[in-house]
Amino acid sequence: MRQARHAVWLSCAFVSVITLCRVTVGQAQQTGPSTEHAAPSSAAAVAPTQGTSAAVAPPGAAGPDLAEQLYDLAFEALAQGQRGQAIWLLTQLRIQHPEHRLAAQAAELAQLLRTAPPPALPMPAPVPTQTPSAEEPSAGPTEQASARGDLTTDSARAELVFVQTLHGMALGAEVCAMLECNDTRPWALSLMAGAGAGLAVSLSLSSNGITPGLARSLTAGTEWGAWNAVMIGNATDAFTQGNHQGRAVGAGMILGQLAGLGAGGLLYSQLHPTAGQVSLASSGAIWTTTAVGLSIVLFDVHTVGNAWLWSLAAASDVGLLAGGLLASQHDLSVSRVLLLDAGAVVGLASGAGGAVLLSGNDPSSRVVAGGAIVGLLAGLAVSWTLTQHWDAHGNAASQQLSLGVLPAPGGAVATARLLM
Repeated sequence: MRQARHAVWLSCAFVSVITLCRVTVGQAQQTGPSTEHAAPSSAAAVAPTQGTSAAVAPPGAAGPDLAEQLYDLAFEALAQGQRGQAIWLLTQLRIQHPEHRLAAQAAELAQLLRTAPPPALPMPAPVPTQTPSAEEPSAGPTEQASARGDLTTDSARAELVFVQTLHGMALGAEVCAMLECNDTRPWALSLMAGAGAGLAVSLSLSSNGITPGLARSLTAGTEWGAWNAVMIGNATDAFTQGNHQGRAVGAGMILGQLAGLGAGGLLYSQLHPTAGQVSLASSGAIWTTTAVGLSIVLFDVHTVGNAWLWSLAAASDVGLLAGGLLASQHDLSVSRVLLLDAGAVVGLASGAGGAVLLSGNDPSSRVVAGGAIVGLLAGLAVSWTLTQHWDAHGNAASQQLSLGVLPAPGGAVATARLLM
């Protein structure tokens, strides 16, 4: 009876790149003066495409058209953000045409502009929404994820390539184990071929970009597929009994890893989770499995045969489901999930360590397990509470919209400013 030793799987975690959003404020085109030459009702809609040319006639020049032109040029300059130019034009109107019907309004507006706070950028014109026609193809998973902020990134592609290269190397070793390789050269060749295939395939399939959510889904699927294969294979004694253990181990691991990889891709195509949501689901599986394992020690459960292995496998799957449900209600970032994991580790270590310190030189395993469970739950609760504003700090808190209205003779100037 020959035994085959091989590596099963590695997990890796990368911090997702925070998508930077830029907001571009547009300007509407200028509305020409009415035949009555009244003041424009809203300078927020005025956005001339050419610079203001203040060609002012010498004092005493006759004709009301010059005064009206000065008045219109002042509003044009104000719409372009040239506050000083607008004040100067209004002042010239009042000095050169003191008897004109617009002179009083010009003086009032000039004084208002001198004392009022500087106006912000005008509100952008609304962009009409278009309903896609029947001829246009529907948005795919990548477009839908991009609309939710999960854009394709180089770091996501790097994560996919790295993990799938390791996955390919593991598959190469498992194929060799399934074929019951006896010499070291076949093992070396299988590892080299598997790593090269994993690298080439992942680079090729991600050549058009990949979202962090999809990369993390494929990574988590590979990891938890391998974990379930290990648990089920040992629980059924398929990996430990018989004359062809290497063949059973290789086939079982290949089946588990590829099934998990496919499940991760399928779930992403249906749910389009973000990288943070996938990370939260994986963390739920990790800590649920840990808590169940510690509970078996704490309550000194005497399982029949390999029932404890089935318990751990079920706990991981239940934890994945629970973490996924929690993620559907709370869209956490990867960085916050890592902080929750850090809090769980600190709580677990503190609880177990505190139990050891209180128990003396010969602590029982049950006491240590109980302290670890209490610390684990406390660490998760405390870290969740302390990080509840973690994601909001980088998003909503850094963007504030300021609205205002600047009164003007015969109308008003609506303003808006987006503070980033």
